[in-house]
Amino acid sequence: MSEQVESNATATPRDVNTAADDIACASADEDAGTAAHIQAHPVSAASDTAVSVGGGASLTAPTCAIGYAFKAIEGKWKLPVMYVLSVRGAARYNEIKRELGITNMMLTNTLRDLEEYGLVSRTQYNEVPPRVEYALTANGYAIIPALKEFEKWGQRLLDARDPTGGDSSAE
Repeated sequence: MSEQVESNATATPRDVNTAADDIACASADEDAGTAAHIQAHPVSAASDTAVSVGGGASLTAPTCAIGYAFKAIEGKWKLPVMYVLSVRGAARYNEIKRELGITNMMLTNTLRDLEEYGLVSRTQYNEVPPRVEYALTANGYAIIPALKEFEKWGQRLLDARDPTGGDSSAE
């Protein structure tokens, strides 16, 4: 593995790229072979469709686990929908909609995407009126501990920003 980059407020884009090299697609080079993992599409500074790491390797490569994970949860509404389902268990469409204040189109697209990635299951009951419930799958629940750690990290950031030592009871 390459050396770790120290985290500081003055990190340069190169430092960030080096840190990404350490975590992104490390196993993909070993598992799929370097030639299969290297992308022929260099990323320009203006492009936001791929992140170039590891001498040409890309987070959009089909064998890149972290890139696939980022893609699965990207967007404004996926994590909030997953949070609601983690708290409620199974929930109906309108319950999720009311809880988040999300539009019909965005909720429909978000649920479809999450279902496509295997993070949410959709159960349709054959009754009148029709009833559909959404719930997290085992893979959907698997991200919840990571999100709780992310919340702790966010609280540290808030505490560091607030010099008066605001409410730090969330930890």
